[in-house]
Amino acid sequence: IGKESLIDYLKDTRINIEFKAKLLTDKEVSEVNYYSTTENRVLYIIGVSQNKKELDKVLYHASNIAGLKKIVNLVIDKNSPERKKYLNE
Repeated sequence: IGKESLIDYLKDTRINIEFKAKLLTDKEVSEVNYYSTTENRVLYIIGVSQNKKELDKVLYHASNIAGLKKIVNLVIDKNSPERKKYLNE
């Protein structure tokens, strides 16, 4: 692994750890409902939000991380008709 590759890996790791720490310390966010990964300083967030307020807080936390290039939001609201369609509810 080259020096630049290692530096990029460490930047991605720091972003992901910082994001997870922000979720863990926010009592208004159910962090177990979210998975995140970072690649090339792009944070991918996957999960099911309890409501729009919670999703807004999650995205707010992500947007306040230094060095982040982009956030890819792949979160769906638990009451979304799309989600219910897949769960056959």
